Amino acid sequence: MILLFNFYSIAKERLFFILIFFFSSSHLISQTNTRDSLQLKLKLFSENAAETTEYVSILNKLAHSYRFINPDSLKFYADKALNSSQRISYFDGEIEASIRQGDYYSDIGNPKKADEVYKSIQNQLLINEHPKLLVELLKSMSLNHFFNEDIKKGFDSSYKAISIAKNNNLKKTEATLRHNLGYVYWSNNLYDEAQEEYIIADSLWNISGDAMDLAITKSNIALNALDKGDLKMARVYIDKSIDFLAKTQNLLWISRIYRVNARYFVAKRMFDTALSWNQKSDSILKLIDNPRDELQANELFSKIYINKNELKKAEPYILEMHSLAKKINDQRFIKQSYFYLKELEFQIGNLPKMITYQRAFDSLSLKINVAGKINNLKFLRAKQEFDKEQLRIKLENEKKLSQQKSVNRVIVFALIISLIIAMLIRQNNSNQKEANRKLKEINSTKDRIFSIIGHDLKTPLNTLKELLELFKDKAISPKEMIALTPRIQNNVDYSTFTLNNLLYWAQSQMDGIRADPSKMNITKIVADTIAVFSIEALKKNIQIRNKITAEYIVDFDCEHLRIIFRNLISNAIKFTPNNGEIEICSDSTSIHTTIKICDTGIGIDENTYSKLFNQDKMYSTKGTNNEKGTGLGLSICKELLQKNNSLLKIEPNSPNGSCFIITIPKT
Repeated sequence: MILLFNFYSIAKERLFFILIFFFSSSHLISQTNTRDSLQLKLKLFSENAAETTEYVSILNKLAHSYRFINPDSLKFYADKALNSSQRISYFDGEIEASIRQGDYYSDIGNPKKADEVYKSIQNQLLINEHPKLLVELLKSMSLNHFFNEDIKKGFDSSYKAISIAKNNNLKKTEATLRHNLGYVYWSNNLYDEAQEEYIIADSLWNISGDAMDLAITKSNIALNALDKGDLKMARVYIDKSIDFLAKTQNLLWISRIYRVNARYFVAKRMFDTALSWNQKSDSILKLIDNPRDELQANELFSKIYINKNELKKAEPYILEMHSLAKKINDQRFIKQSYFYLKELEFQIGNLPKMITYQRAFDSLSLKINVAGKINNLKFLRAKQEFDKEQLRIKLENEKKLSQQKSVNRVIVFALIISLIIAMLIRQNNSNQKEANRKLKEINSTKDRIFSIIGHDLKTPLNTLKELLELFKDKAISPKEMIALTPRIQNNVDYSTFTLNNLLYWAQSQMDGIRADPSKMNITKIVADTIAVFSIEALKKNIQIRNKITAEYIVDFDCEHLRIIFRNLISNAIKFTPNNGEIEICSDSTSIHTTIKICDTGIGIDENTYSKLFNQDKMYSTKGTNNEKGTGLGLSICKELLQKNNSLLKIEPNSPNGSCFIITIPKT
């Protein structure tokens, strides 16, 4: 429902303002046609003896259409809708019908009973969430409060309804509520507040309304601007309203906007133009039976002709205005007619009548002015109380929000501290676990080192020591000593080789290995290494085939490269049976150089392969002739190759043994 024009009446020495509304489903000019259409639909339902949700909806719409027109008809259809809704258990229909019953009590001047009905409905809607019906209820409650001059409650219900409509994207409903509030402000001369609400309503209608909605809102913005004295704004919205009304062909509202336009030209003191527009408005009104609009048109004619000093032309309009005002008991227009009648009698020199009209005008003016001031004062006080209450609620909410934010900050801070502590504990546990693991590794490494020193190094050295003591004590002859020299040589070579591996491995565990690359000839180093192990190979009758013919120069640490080849060739000899073969070949591309050391040995099964580079435990197996090993060789090779940006790849279980592939990038 959108509030339109206002007027005042005096009753029992108190001022009551009467509000005229139009309904969003049917504008005033078309309400009769709408009711006829609804009555026809209702008749069809009645003939079919059908009670459905649609039937209830028609009854509720009919009840709504009689609001402010015929309270008895409103009550009749609301009761029928309620009974039908209860029979078919239609909750929405029952609630809407109950709202219409509350409207009935509000319309007949029983706001207390209306409020009781509305509150009983409100309790049901708070339990059953239904925003559309709740907004409709609050809208009716706000009007009842305004009728009963309980302005504070009226504002409270209106703004609650607006909040719910906004939160549920009910733009048309919010626009109606905003427009109603705009009217309430305008009728109490709060033009700035009225303009703000009207403008919001207009923007919402632009999204969800039709041409009629937009035309009425713009018309009321224009009227508000005129009363405010903002003629520039009034001109803009008069033109916009006329454009939209042209699309609707709604004669009543076209006549009204023409009358607003006439008022604009009166304000501009362009009385001939004002007269032309009011005549257009009046010619349309003759097609419509609407006494109140006729009254306003006659008042405007009177004002225009008096300003033009054409009293004879003004006289019939003044008399008609006086007659209509008394007929519908509009005190404001009765007062205005007394003023114009006094002016007429003054011009013709009839002083007794002039004095009579002057006294009537003064008396009624006093009543209306006093009542108006009392009403406006009550309104302003109620508005002030409402604003103060809203400010208090806002400050309380801000205080609660601030307190909640403080609590949240403390909670967040505590959570952060707890998280940091938990992370530190977890990190400490992780560090402890890592330290325990490393300690375990160190202990394992220590045990392994001592095992190597105690067995693999100590035994050959003790043997050498014993031989030297025997030779010193002349227990063996020089000839026997010479005969034992190859064995001594072998023990010394093995010990030296093992000791070197052990030192490099220990260095790697302490992250102490540093590569010092230089240009190295791989071909030469491979040949030198083969020569070192030629005796070992000869003992097992293993043939080493060196197929590297070209010279390959790479950037590599010299000592590292020697250790790598010694370990790999030593391994190949160790795990190749007697009469086997070892083949060393190479390949070169523009990117890298590849060296392959392949043997016809026992190969490497998957279980052994998975243990070769185990950092937690060194793994060693005996050779084909029970040769001992430390389990360090391959780990050292891998570590040294990584330090020189190179790779070691092993192909286990190849058809002819194992193949170790070294890939060295070219720079």
